[in-house]
Amino acid sequence: MDLMNFYSGNEFEAYKFLGAHPDKNGTWFRTFAPSAKSISVIGDFNDDSVK
Repeated sequence: MDLMNFYSGNEFEAYKFLGAHPDKNGTWFRTFAPSAKSISVIGDFNDDSVK
């Protein structure tokens, strides 16, 4: 992903880099949240012990 285009609002395929992407080893997740104190991904896919 071209970060300069992303920051200027001209990157139209950021979805290919950001978000959830499954692969053979599981799923990886990327987000752009520069002011966030934390990020959580919650869903039915989490371990049953996490509620």
